[in-house]
Parts: sequence; C-alpha cells; structure tokens
Amino acid sequence: MDQERRRPVGSPGTATPNSTPPRARSSSATSALVSSIDHAVPRDQAVSGRLATARLAGKNLDGALDAASRGLDLLEIKVRSVRAVNRLTKFEGHLKRYGTEPAVGEFRERLRALPTMAA
Repeated sequence: MDQERRRPVGSPGTATPNSTPPRARSSSATSALVSSIDHAVPRDQAVSGRLATARLAGKNLDGALDAASRGLDLLEIKVRSVRAVNRLTKFEGHLKRYGTEPAVGEFRERLRALPTMAA
C-alpha cells in the first residue's frame, strides 16, 4: 500500500486493536456461545459448562447457574456425556465463593446425583 493510502492507527475510518471495551467483548463472546449452544445437537448442548463459566466470569451467577442447569437437565433425562459432566464439575469448582447461595447448593446436589460415567 502506498504512503498516501495508509492511515495511522486510530485515525478516522480505522479500527484500533482492542478498541472494544473488555466487558463488551466478553458479552459478545458469551452471546456467540449462547447462539452456538442453542443450535447444537442435544449432546453438545449438554456441554454448557463453558457458557456457565463465561457467565460467572462476567459476575452473572444466575445466568451461570441457568446455563449449568440446562446441561444438567439434558444429562438427567436425555444425554450421556463424560465431557459434559467434566465441564460442569470444573464449573462447580468456580462456585466456592458462592457456597452459601441456595441455588448453588441445589446445583451441587443435582451434579452429585448424576450417574457415574466411565471415560
């Protein structure tokens, strides 16, 4: 590209690297993950631990537990997936600071009640 056509980074009409605020990038990434899960087959929908973890990182405990519960719902009635159980178990580890919340206790009880699956 010749000199006259180049614009310095940050000048009008150019994007700056990471010009989107981190919270907006996180929200956008979470929205993309939600969309991908919504359109996935049930077995892949059960792997909701990643979405739950993303929502928890965004300080959205209710949204995180909703995503994790969706995975549990599928694992309880429709799907068998070691990967999904492992991701939800990993997510459970991130809930330590919320241990006194009743919804966290309910999630933990449901997770423990899942049948053990061999890898």
